[in-house]
Amino acid sequence: MINLNYNRIKIVSSLPGRLRANISNLFRNDKIAFNIKIILIRSKGIFSVKPSKVTGNVLINYDTAHISENEIIIILDKCLNIKSKLKIAEDVNNGSLCKIIFHALNPLSLFEKKRAKEIYRNEYIGSKKIINISLIMSGITLLVTNSISKAFSVFILGYPGILFSIALVSCYYASSKLKYNGIYFKDYHSFYLIKDVNTLLIDSSLFLNKFYKYNKSLSHLDRMDFEKLIILKQLENPVSDRMKSIIENIRLLGISNISIIGNCKNVVINYISYYLGIDILDYEVLKYNANYGFNNKTKEKEAFLVTNEFLGEFQEYLYHDLVICVYKNYAAMTDMLKGNINFKYNYMDKLPLIIELSHFCSEIDIQTKNVALTLNIIGMLLSIMDYLNPLKSIIFYSFNTLISILTLKFRLKLYNIEKNNNLSYVKHKLYFYKLIY
Repeated sequence: MINLNYNRIKIVSSLPGRLRANISNLFRNDKIAFNIKIILIRSKGIFSVKPSKVTGNVLINYDTAHISENEIIIILDKCLNIKSKLKIAEDVNNGSLCKIIFHALNPLSLFEKKRAKEIYRNEYIGSKKIINISLIMSGITLLVTNSISKAFSVFILGYPGILFSIALVSCYYASSKLKYNGIYFKDYHSFYLIKDVNTLLIDSSLFLNKFYKYNKSLSHLDRMDFEKLIILKQLENPVSDRMKSIIENIRLLGISNISIIGNCKNVVINYISYYLGIDILDYEVLKYNANYGFNNKTKEKEAFLVTNEFLGEFQEYLYHDLVICVYKNYAAMTDMLKGNINFKYNYMDKLPLIIELSHFCSEIDIQTKNVALTLNIIGMLLSIMDYLNPLKSIIFYSFNTLISILTLKFRLKLYNIEKNNNLSYVKHKLYFYKLIY
């Protein structure tokens, strides 16, 4: 190996096709970790990149036939020279938090059609209540005190924009946290919808990656014969322990209605359906029913868990309320996000953690909103008692919004995705969610 003098990069271990290096300033630096992963994974011959903000090391697996260790070190050095953080195409976190808060508080955008009542139904219900309270209190104040200033101060504190701010900021911080775990969101509404999902439709190719070549030779078998071959260990079980665990954890989180999308005549798909206790949604049903899954009048809240190849064939599902897209090629994901939620195939086991985090965010949202509304009502009483004028009411409202946002940020920062891998939080809180929703 040529001796390259890069003071910021130290080789920890080096084997053919495997390199571990310690990177200067990588420790607790999201920007550098993100840039290293994005740039290296796009390079020819790189299989995987695993930067660690805890140790400051990066582990790289590569093909020696296409790229050398020296070339990797040169690319790493270039990553450290990039001053700004790179962006994933269409990633929701490319936007500014201040812009999101302003948009949520802006009266002109508060009741626009883009903010669907189906998604933010709790916020709209809360908005009506606090507006009614503020109108009643403003009217009584004006009648009793004959003070327009006091009545206007009460009305200011009854503005419901704070509810939407809390909801959007919660989604922003949660999606940012998941982003550094390899999960990308195309819009904030998607994260907000996860907690309500009770039906999951899974593309069969996520199960059948090892069995496509066997389809023709197994076509003469029925499910029972296929099962016997697996029991006799003459065939490998198409359902891996990993996939089985994912399905079990998803059920634990309250999504019990799960279907596999595929050919109902396929013996492998029939076995998967039987083995996991899930239904089959035939391809023909999707082809001839383009509106499948779009019926918002029912209580069924559906999500599609599919590959980017599936979305290439069934393009109409790009516009479904919630599409979770799995990519076998990381570079394809960095160029364009097809689904509302996007991650690489290797991160499939993190799907239950995304659902769990959405439930956690839902709970802290409710708690934070209750505290914020209580403080605003206290502010209304202070306005009536002549402690707050309109200007002070605006300052009080702004300060309340800021405290709410900081509270959300702090609580989500303490939430550790990896430590909650056993879903212990949900096991204790599942009953609480059912009472709320």
